[in-house]
Amino acid sequence: MAQPQSGTDTRQGPGSKPSEEGRNVNGATGPLGRAAASALSVREGFRGACVFLTGATGYVGSLVLEQILRVCPEVDRVYVLSRGKKSASARERVDRLLQMGLFHKLWDSPDVLAKVHVIEGDITKEGLSLSMEDSKEVLRNTTILIHSAATVALDDHIQHAVKNNYMATRNVLELCVHMSQLKAYLHVSTAYVGVAHGKGSTVLEKIYPLMDGDQVVDHQEVAYELLRMPEKEAAERCTMYLKRWNMANTYCLSKHLAEQLVVSYHRKPFPVCIVRPSMITGLAGSPYPGYLGNLAGGGGYTIAYALGFFEKNGDAWYPQSVIDIIPGDVVSSVVLAAAASTVKAPLREHEPMIFHATSSTTYPATSYEMYLYAQRFFTANRPPFCLLPFGYPDYPADYVPCPYRLWFAKSCTSVKVHALCYLMRLFGKARAAQRLYTGWKAWAYGNCERHDFDLYFSCANTKALDRALMEDERKDIRCLWTRQTGDWNRYFRTHMAGILKLFLKKDARTDDHDFKFIISRQAPLSTNDDKVAN
Repeated sequence: MAQPQSGTDTRQGPGSKPSEEGRNVNGATGPLGRAAASALSVREGFRGACVFLTGATGYVGSLVLEQILRVCPEVDRVYVLSRGKKSASARERVDRLLQMGLFHKLWDSPDVLAKVHVIEGDITKEGLSLSMEDSKEVLRNTTILIHSAATVALDDHIQHAVKNNYMATRNVLELCVHMSQLKAYLHVSTAYVGVAHGKGSTVLEKIYPLMDGDQVVDHQEVAYELLRMPEKEAAERCTMYLKRWNMANTYCLSKHLAEQLVVSYHRKPFPVCIVRPSMITGLAGSPYPGYLGNLAGGGGYTIAYALGFFEKNGDAWYPQSVIDIIPGDVVSSVVLAAAASTVKAPLREHEPMIFHATSSTTYPATSYEMYLYAQRFFTANRPPFCLLPFGYPDYPADYVPCPYRLWFAKSCTSVKVHALCYLMRLFGKARAAQRLYTGWKAWAYGNCERHDFDLYFSCANTKALDRALMEDERKDIRCLWTRQTGDWNRYFRTHMAGILKLFLKKDARTDDHDFKFIISRQAPLSTNDDKVAN
């Protein structure tokens, strides 16, 4: 993508003609609008269900697991797929997860926690490397499968991204084919599979196939081609594909291919649905406002700002660009509601339903707003250390990224980070230095104009899903982030207070937020080692 010259904004303006997708956005509500007349109960959808969950030790998966147990305590059991590591077994990793503050509302409900059954396996292996006993049990009992595991690094080598996001999904789906009781497969994707659209476009809740001219590209052929090539040649081939299909990075491409794979399994014999979150940030509400499980995406950019990575003229994004972020509890709510809806009655027979968990068309925020929120908060609540000794720079509302100034600002940050990492290693802080360096690399990669998407993600299906929810479940299941259900100003202060405490180990000086630190429990919580009798 060509860089605009200093002082020139080449994007579509607010008064430009909307895209064809934008004009037809209301047309996506038809089937759901008719189905919304019958009330949807998430609790009823999960009552007595045997759920198989991948990615539970990741951020989204952990939120889904907690919300299932808290909101749907009459679920029969939740099979949690986990991979053992040198430092901890699969069970130890899940036990450690259940001890975290995220699960504090369940600590006094051991009978509910006992419904978590750890299954050791690996999604990158055929059959998920399940033992014969575990395989028989999950194939016989699973009624809902939620696949949230993925590698989320934006710039992974394409072969690693395809292996973990495409081939792993194929392995999960192949297992699903043999699940005799399966009623729904839910795939957690990303809204950014739609980044091929131009700035200011509206991305609908539908599949946009990759095209070579007028021909639809076969997702399997692309994936297998990239995997069988030598590593260097695969990277070169991928670079060509990213440019041809206007994909921002290998993460977006691998998730796009995986979505098309999922669609090919619809009704074979189980229905599938897809949830597409945008940039996932901390929780807005229950069970732990401000909690954030990792620093991927929005959390990473927030801590990068706090640490002073953004020099003057060092922001690659236009101030008025819509930046789509979404609280994590909204994402997990959409996952639960979408799964329950698919179990109850799939709303389309011949194609899977796609639900966006996004904010750009329900309660849009801009880069400028978020920058100001961060500037105000971290000026009042300084982190333990910051690369900017004289305070955070201003980000004017008419700012336009200038390529050479941006390069100079990022270079200054690079010099500071390398010097600080060197000093930290000298004083025995090698691990902290490596974390700082890794964070800087991720920020330097993400802070570029091609990641200033400025897209609007339609939520027509998700709005209809929300309308169908039973009224008494809306408190626990919040599928939409709107001006009525949310407050960006309050939320960002809560989000930043959480980051300050959870990752920088410092309490906020101000109390104009909802974050309250919850200390993890130490005693093991998951003690059910026996298989459930059928």
